[in-house]
Amino acid sequence: MTEQGVLKCGLEENLFDFIRLVDFIVLASAAFLAYYLRHDHLFMELSYVSITALGIAAFFAAAHSFTLYKYRNFHSFLRQAVLIMLSVCIGVFSCVLLLFMMKISGDFSRLWMGYWLLLGLGSLLISRLFLLVWFKGELKKGHFVRKTVLVGSNPRALSLLERINEPNRTNVTVLAIYMPKGEKEEEKINLPKITQLKDLIAFCDEHDVDDVIITTDISQSEKTDKLLEDLRSLPCHVRYCLPSTLFDRGLINHIWGAPVISIYRRPLDVRQVRLKRLLDISVAGTALVLLSPVLLTIALLLRLTGQRDVLFRQERNGFAGKTFGVLKFRSMKVADVGTGDVKQATRNDPRVTKLGAILRKTSLDELPQLINVLRGDMSLVGPRPHAVSHNDHYADLIESYLARNRMTPGITGWAQINGWRGETDTLDKMEGRVKFDLYYIENWSIWLDIKILFLTPLSLFNKNIY
Repeated sequence: MTEQGVLKCGLEENLFDFIRLVDFIVLASAAFLAYYLRHDHLFMELSYVSITALGIAAFFAAAHSFTLYKYRNFHSFLRQAVLIMLSVCIGVFSCVLLLFMMKISGDFSRLWMGYWLLLGLGSLLISRLFLLVWFKGELKKGHFVRKTVLVGSNPRALSLLERINEPNRTNVTVLAIYMPKGEKEEEKINLPKITQLKDLIAFCDEHDVDDVIITTDISQSEKTDKLLEDLRSLPCHVRYCLPSTLFDRGLINHIWGAPVISIYRRPLDVRQVRLKRLLDISVAGTALVLLSPVLLTIALLLRLTGQRDVLFRQERNGFAGKTFGVLKFRSMKVADVGTGDVKQATRNDPRVTKLGAILRKTSLDELPQLINVLRGDMSLVGPRPHAVSHNDHYADLIESYLARNRMTPGITGWAQINGWRGETDTLDKMEGRVKFDLYYIENWSIWLDIKILFLTPLSLFNKNIY
């Protein structure tokens, strides 16, 4: 699953943001049309625009309190109609009440209010009917369906599967069962079985899985620690399903009628992915334009010093462990392609050219990665992508090492500005870098990204860069 693939997920984030936008356009258009019907021109006075904005804000406040924009209320047109009527009435009558309290109700046309109420209500109901018909058609095509993998083949998994397969839960599908090696199969469930963690990660990536639900008994601490450590590497939500005897007890966190607790969440939701991508594209695009003279100068100097290819491409692990070619200015006489036994640069490394040493010390050799950012292979900020061979080596030595792949790798990162740049010649150094990477992933915010970008120039003075 690429992070762009996350945009396909998140039913409520995508669908209901779109519905809110439609509702806003409908209500605003109805107000302007009502004004035209009453006053015979479209140029609404500022006082009417202000009261329209107030009415729409009151509508959305009421709609949210009535949970109008929740999936559980979206399937039924009758339920939607009732909630829309209540919200519209509250929105319009809030305006009337305010105007009455301010003693300026005489300045506004009651006929305009009535037109707005009828036009807005009618248009919202018609648009919602079309949206519901369209949505049910999309469900039949397999769109807007949450894809799930269950962990364990046991009575609890069977109970949850029966819940999910109920006719009114058309937005959920279970694709497979994950059975770690040594796990006993208690129930025969007719679903594909996955036994290897690497196969599970690949499966979640390939099928854009939204949720992995643990149904096994996690009372044994040693097995629990190992299982949770493994599942931390997944680029999706990881939840634990409580015993089936609690299914109908009305607990706070319910999903598909079953009580669950969240263990790991997807690092970025849909809005955050969009926001981070917007920052990446705007900054990387601007930087490429502004730094184009620097890039051309470096390329020319490399050619003049005998380098045939000024750029080289090295295989690295990216989001969800997918490999991609990271771009760099050539700074060595020979360059590892990223597979096999990749040796990191060390002090006085004979492979590094004189010009290459300057480029590496100033990190100018990393500038072509702005192209990787525009392609979507990388982000401006994130865990630094490691060579494929390094990932394979450290995955078995460092706890939760593969969890670094839950977010798109970056040109710079939280670990780098905190001193964990350059060579990682000991296990302790790599563990330190991973610790900071995981902190960044689990505490991400757009402000943290901006902070890291501003502090990155200071980290270039690190003496550990060769």
